[in-house]
Amino acid sequence: RPAKTKPSDAEEGDAKRKSPPLQYCGVLEFSGPEDKVFMPRWMMRNLRVKEGQQIKLRSVPSGKIPKGTLCRLQPHTTAFIDLAGSMDLRDLLEHAFR
Repeated sequence: RPAKTKPSDAEEGDAKRKSPPLQYCGVLEFSGPEDKVFMPRWMMRNLRVKEGQQIKLRSVPSGKIPKGTLCRLQPHTTAFIDLAGSMDLRDLLEHAFR
């Protein structure tokens, strides 16, 4: 069962690759079984890991996580496009993410 995540202080990579992809996430709760991690399928696809595959995790202090350089957004409805057309897109997104 995939768990919801939020950006925070964990870094994940595929343990079998020499240069693993990186993914930063946070812990939603600590109620799962010990030595198990539940993550969303999209994150598993990004990391190229299969269900049940072992991965190596390590903690990264929040201040050490690099700032993002790219964010691709896809509206789920045309209402967003209509709203974005009526105001500055940057202002709209900055307000929505606060």
